[in-house]
Amino acid sequence: MNLENGIFNSSQISINDNLECKPTLQNNLELKVTSQSQMTLNTTSLYINVNEDTTDMPMNFNLNQTECICQVLYNNQETDRLKTFLSKISTTTMYHNNEVIVKCRALVLFVNKEFTELFKILNNFPFSVYNHNEMQNLWYQAQYAQIELSRGHQLNAVAKYRIRKKFPPPNTIWDGDEVTYYFKDKSRNYLAEQFAHNPYPSIVEKHFMAKNSGLTITQVSNWFKNRRQRDKTLNNFKSRW
Repeated sequence: MNLENGIFNSSQISINDNLECKPTLQNNLELKVTSQSQMTLNTTSLYINVNEDTTDMPMNFNLNQTECICQVLYNNQETDRLKTFLSKISTTTMYHNNEVIVKCRALVLFVNKEFTELFKILNNFPFSVYNHNEMQNLWYQAQYAQIELSRGHQLNAVAKYRIRKKFPPPNTIWDGDEVTYYFKDKSRNYLAEQFAHNPYPSIVEKHFMAKNSGLTITQVSNWFKNRRQRDKTLNNFKSRW
């Protein structure tokens, strides 16, 4: 097992090495390798800062490492770096069938306004229920953006409602239940509890809150932003009296 220039070389993992890959609370990537022998047990942790440019990052990662890097960049909404990273990884079927990587490709296609390819992915890839909310949101946002580009102006709430009715998401990202566009009391109460603990959560913390509340990361971020603004307005009002 070797570390070269601070980058883990996956081709040099021995059969006795155990790889653990996970995002950290600082939005970095931790690749932890435990090397076992008859007499020793050594653990080496490598951290990759996803806020640094990925252009020159060596592409010698295995599937688990690639998935982990993609997830961290996705959580951090680093779409430019995610696009660069995805352009360098293998185009084999193994990568095409990986849900995390497909989800990341969908996000990049949306940002690039490549809606035809995006809809092709959303219509054909069987996403797990865990990703349905995020992919449904991506579906509708892409529908809005595509029509706004063709019409040359932004859509109002009524127009968006009509689009949602006309273009429901495919069953690959929808279980058939009616989609609602308000926060349920359970989700709102959960976010309020988290807000009381920390009004400024990190992107990783927002990711876990989205998972626990059944909302998207964007919805969680917007809720926290609006709640902070409401509290600020209320405090300013009280200070006048």
